Amino acid sequence: MAINIKLNDVSISDHAKVITGVRMSETADFDVQAEKVKVYGDAQFLTDMQIESVVKKAENALQELPASSPEYSSLRKIVQNSKSKNKREVLRKIGIHLGTFTEGVLQNIIADVINGRM
Repeated sequence: MAINIKLNDVSISDHAKVITGVRMSETADFDVQAEKVKVYGDAQFLTDMQIESVVKKAENALQELPASSPEYSSLRKIVQNSKSKNKREVLRKIGIHLGTFTEGVLQNIIADVINGRM
C-alpha cells in the first residue's frame, strides 16, 4: 500500500489538524512532501508520531551538517527540545522545519522511519 501526500504553499492555523494520529505498518510506503508550510496558533501538523528514533537519527545527522548552516541550527533546536519531554513542541518545530527546509536531512530521516528503512 502506498500513500503519497503533497502539501505546497499551505497555511495551517486555528485548531486545524493535518496528518495527525497516523499509524503505519513497516511494510507501508508513506511519503509526505511539504513545501512552504506555515503552522500558526493551535494548529497541529504531523502530531502523534513516534519520534524517538527520528530524534536519535537527527542528533547523529548534526555531526555531518556544517554548524553554520540554517538547517543545522533548526535541527539542533529540535534535538534540544526533545530532551524537555514536551513532545507537542518538538512536533511543532518538526512541522516548521519540514516547511522551511523542503530538501533536508530531517525529511530523509522521517521518510526512512515511516518507510521502515532504519
